[in-house]
Amino acid sequence: MKKTLIVAAGLAVLSTSAFASKARMTALNQATSNGSYYMQDNRNIWRSAAALNDLGSHVTAEFGASATAGAGGTANGGFFQSSGALNYGLYLNETENMGGVADVGTANPARADLFFAQSNWGVRLGYESITVDNVGGSGETSEGTGFDFGVGYNMNDLGLWMNYQPAVTNTVAGTDADGEAAMNLGATYEMNDYTLFAEYISPNDDDSAIVLGAGRTYDVNAGTMFYDVTLANTTVGDDTDTDVSVAFGAEVKASDWLTWRLSLRQSVLQTGDSETSTRDTQLGAGASLTWGGMVVDGTIQNAGTGALGTDQFLSTVSMTYMF
Repeated sequence: MKKTLIVAAGLAVLSTSAFASKARMTALNQATSNGSYYMQDNRNIWRSAAALNDLGSHVTAEFGASATAGAGGTANGGFFQSSGALNYGLYLNETENMGGVADVGTANPARADLFFAQSNWGVRLGYESITVDNVGGSGETSEGTGFDFGVGYNMNDLGLWMNYQPAVTNTVAGTDADGEAAMNLGATYEMNDYTLFAEYISPNDDDSAIVLGAGRTYDVNAGTMFYDVTLANTTVGDDTDTDVSVAFGAEVKASDWLTWRLSLRQSVLQTGDSETSTRDTQLGAGASLTWGGMVVDGTIQNAGTGALGTDQFLSTVSMTYMF
């Protein structure tokens, strides 16, 4: 939600490894930013901090480039610990959620998030900062500092959450520039075999979205099937559009060490001011390799070409260790 409006329904299902990753979310055909609306997933903490109560002690790392000269670092990950009823952790370099501190040239702000959760509640506090002296030899300093927070609360069949990033003032080469506030708030409700979900998303002063939907998962043989229907009403600038999509997929434990997953998503209705309605079918495919408490997740790199080979078999790789 940092610079563009991202609207995606959570499609994650109950993993055979019990945890998840950006790689698994990609394979299950959803945005990687904040997990699932209706099943356990370690990305859920970015929507509702209360989801940390479901995860236990673990360390996770998303593969990516290390930062060089203050720029380009895409690797990120976190360490989470349970102590009695209290769950807490630190996550470094999450760039897909919140944060209004501006880049300075090619340099990017540093970010860290603290989590605390217990029983049916959870809180998150995020911090970003950047300082670059003598920008471009001008003698001016560019800097920015920002805080954001999230809260979540689960009560019986009802789940509630809110995340908020206040407006940020960035000083760029001696000139102040305001970054707009952002927020999202929503709820889930368990009804029979389905989870109903609703969320309002506002990444800036001009754009917004309302997401409504229902999803279901169920066990079959050695795996889990899922499907959902999602309606997203999105306003970007002067255009308001409505998209209704359906998704389905499966996650199958082939052996003690191998899990396969696949999914498809496609819109069945696209209408609105942009007057755009096109084919948007999305395929997701991936696998997990498990050794004891260690899980290596990845998406199948050649799935989009119709090929399955051993050369660079997995991409978007991540690792999670449960302890």
